[in-house]
Amino acid sequence: MAVCKKLAFAPDPSIWANVFRTEERLVSGPLSLLVRVDRKAMMEYSAEKLDRTRIRLASVASRVGQVSVGRRQLVAVGRAVV
Repeated sequence: MAVCKKLAFAPDPSIWANVFRTEERLVSGPLSLLVRVDRKAMMEYSAEKLDRTRIRLASVASRVGQVSVGRRQLVAVGRAVV
């Protein structure tokens, strides 16, 4: 498995949002009329998967632009594994 040298991150979204980029989990609302992004499940899943790969981050809710370049690389690795 290769991890791209160029880190394709959107700096404003959170770490969990970057892990799920373009693969959001959706949940139906009342009567299946409304569909929304299941942020809680995505945050929990991201934290669990990054923890399982022993990638330690303070919080998956942190903005990617606020973490160091080294941490961004860890998120890229985690995204490739997830």
